[in-house]
Amino acid sequence: MIVASDGEALLFYVEHHAPDRVTRLAQFLRQQPWADVVFAAPGQAERVPGTFSLSLIHAAHPTRAADVVISMAWSDDPNQFGVRGSQTVNMGSGANGHGGLNPWLVHNTLLAIGPDFKRETKISAPAGIPDIAPTILALLGITDAREFASGTAGGRVLRELFKDGPSDRSLGITHGGLTIGGPVPERRSEVKWTSVAGHDYVDSGQKR
Repeated sequence: MIVASDGEALLFYVEHHAPDRVTRLAQFLRQQPWADVVFAAPGQAERVPGTFSLSLIHAAHPTRAADVVISMAWSDDPNQFGVRGSQTVNMGSGANGHGGLNPWLVHNTLLAIGPDFKRETKISAPAGIPDIAPTILALLGITDAREFASGTAGGRVLRELFKDGPSDRSLGITHGGLTIGGPVPERRSEVKWTSVAGHDYVDSGQKR
């Protein structure tokens, strides 16, 4: 088994993707106080109560995906600097990173500056890294990039940023979530997300 650290998450690659070992691993991780939400490959997640499918976080690549992924535990407590949102990390005390499902981390800031963007405007619609490339292509007037035009690259054009674009209030933003139970009620897990134009953005994930 190979374990890869992603700062606020851990990725587990099991030799030959052995189903029984993946199941035992996911069950073990579900019991650990430092492990928060546990994800497993599609088909494997159904074998372990309280485990989500990797497809929920767009991490179910057919050949490169890990067998099990966990986000590390977090809380709303302030850190040593008084900033809310404390996070368990794999890099020592006082460190920070990325890869977790702490909403204080996930909801960071995107700045768009330039003549094609709205000025002095705060936009509340969610965005993600996959949205950057199709947005830049749209600004450049490149419309024949099929993978982006069809949405298969995973991102959307952030037209609400454009100076002649729509208001974020007109985008039809919706909120959703999924809660699944574990072996005992106090070990239920939940993942929350926001959807815009058919694209989902994970807001948080936590084991209760």
